[in-house]
Amino acid sequence: MQSLNVELKRLVEISSLSRNGTSEVVNHLAQLMEDVGLHVEPQHVMHSLEGVSKRQFNVVGVLGEPLVDEMTKTGLLLQSHLDTGLDPKQIKLNNDDAGAVYGAGVSDSKGDFLAKLFAVKRFREKKLKMPIYLVGTCGAELGQFGARYLIQSKILNPQYVMVGYPTDLRMGVEQRSLLNFDISIVYRVTERDPRGFNRGVKINIKSSMGSAFEGSNKPDALTVALALIKDSVQAGFDLRIKFINSNSDMLSLSTDCFLELYLTSHQFEDFKRLLKQEEFTKKYNGLVSLDYEFLIVGDAGVSFIPHDGTLAMYRLFDELKLRLNEDVENSVSNFYYINQEINSTRFGLAVAYSSALSDKIVCTALADAIARISNQFPAMNINIQKTISIPGLESNDSEIKLILKESIEKESVSCEELKTSGINESGIFSRAGFDTVFFGAGGMDSNPRSDKENISIEQLDRSVEIYSKIIERVCM
Repeated sequence: MQSLNVELKRLVEISSLSRNGTSEVVNHLAQLMEDVGLHVEPQHVMHSLEGVSKRQFNVVGVLGEPLVDEMTKTGLLLQSHLDTGLDPKQIKLNNDDAGAVYGAGVSDSKGDFLAKLFAVKRFREKKLKMPIYLVGTCGAELGQFGARYLIQSKILNPQYVMVGYPTDLRMGVEQRSLLNFDISIVYRVTERDPRGFNRGVKINIKSSMGSAFEGSNKPDALTVALALIKDSVQAGFDLRIKFINSNSDMLSLSTDCFLELYLTSHQFEDFKRLLKQEEFTKKYNGLVSLDYEFLIVGDAGVSFIPHDGTLAMYRLFDELKLRLNEDVENSVSNFYYINQEINSTRFGLAVAYSSALSDKIVCTALADAIARISNQFPAMNINIQKTISIPGLESNDSEIKLILKESIEKESVSCEELKTSGINESGIFSRAGFDTVFFGAGGMDSNPRSDKENISIEQLDRSVEIYSKIIERVCM
């Protein structure tokens, strides 16, 4: 292998979008792992998710003699996820920043995986009393199904687990739980070419990329689109929506929302003034922009969401936010997709909340919100379905925390504890009975899940030293 930063630049050029699979990046890493002496087995991860490639793989590397016994935990598992929310082409490279590497997943968590590999390399010729397991997983952006599959396969039974996550070299001891929901508003009929609504506008709202649950209070495109609809209705515009669409992953902010709506000709000029780019951009501090195209209805006519469907859409959005803020203390919510279908509007909602709370509190708050809006719009059928549950990590005293603390301090780094609102795999491993902590170079200043994602080479090098000290303490 070449230097860490050279290998990392190569690694982040390989696309591993969550929905497209990890086969290419796993093949690349498997060769590197074999070159430093690990026994390597790619693990094909089976799933039933719609619209997601079947080319999903974990990569499992072992140094030392593994003991796989359900009754005996042994060895150190170093885990990082390899999938990303962005494609390498979406990243804005900064060639003037010689102290950092830029790329999709460079801080969360491809850089961490390579740091662990470079640390493991130092022990290839040494006799280990406990095995080292180096694992890269898939599906982190889609419910962490790669880590779940690894645990369920029972091919490893480690004593300790270190999950890769950008903590700025702090010791990660607590993270929130997360619930994901699919919500639908179903209406019986659409309005077909109502008289007078013959002027249209296609709007594309764009916002900054970023993590939905940590280090970001930035407006997202979907929230802004619904606010635009609400403000327009409350300002007296009688509008009809033909189409609304936005797609993102549950851990990332919505960055694009496409909206097509129609008005009567006598209100159209006033509405055009509402869309002035300068005023709209200023309202959101330059973090949101929009492009638009004006339309005239032809002879074919247009089908619209019924007017009550439009009202129910943004009122439900507001009510869900309100109930979560009031009933679920310190929760963070992310509306990350909305799709318009023939007779329904569907959207996704992810909620992060304290791991000390029961998920029933979240579900009750959402059910209450839906009941309130359903009473206002009895002709609408509003449904909610929980699709994904990710357990959080609760802070506790453990051996791996003590080992990590001592290793950090030996590297002359102040050992600070981190309680994050971000989401990683530590809760899944802890819930499965493993002594778990999360740690890694980079932090929210590294802009994970954004087009400016980067990682400090100095921090990455220091993380290699810390991982080496942990391996020496646990496995030698």
